[in-house]
Amino acid sequence: MCVAVVYGYGRHWSSLDPRSRVTARKWFYGANIVYKIVLMFNKISVVCLYYRIFAVSTKNFRRVCYAMNAWVVASSMAFIIATVFQCTPIAAFWNRSIPGFKCFENEPWWVSYATVQITTDFILLAMPIRQILRLSMSKAEKLGICLVFGTGALYAIEVVSLAKANVRQRYLCFDIPSNDNRRVRWRS
Repeated sequence: MCVAVVYGYGRHWSSLDPRSRVTARKWFYGANIVYKIVLMFNKISVVCLYYRIFAVSTKNFRRVCYAMNAWVVASSMAFIIATVFQCTPIAAFWNRSIPGFKCFENEPWWVSYATVQITTDFILLAMPIRQILRLSMSKAEKLGICLVFGTGALYAIEVVSLAKANVRQRYLCFDIPSNDNRRVRWRS
């Protein structure tokens, strides 16, 4: 993603020379794929952590962990494959001058991916709560453990606020300067 920004991603498209446009879009394409793969493995690792910590307590929680990892892998692979093949031919992602190309429409694609990821994040946040409440500890200790596991909520809240800002910008026509690439820097 950083290299895409170096080549002009986040600046007015018309201010870039044609070679930089193509290079920025190629790097952005690759970064999107890598981002989805990394996000999948991050979520799998969180579920594996829960499994390691809490699976000894109940058989049902082990099943929930298996189901959650299956969901994460299935949904992530679907979006990764769709990201790779979002344009036909693939090179049309960075070169829109190819005759007869077809690409996904960006907005529904982005909204569906964000919805699935945000929902999965909140489910991951909620998974350990029942297990923590069953621990034989004082209420203060249980609250402390819930707060430690709940630090991921800060990330989820930030993602939701970024999604809201993107919707406001696109649908309510707020004029945000094109050199304002905070979202690109934040994800980098």
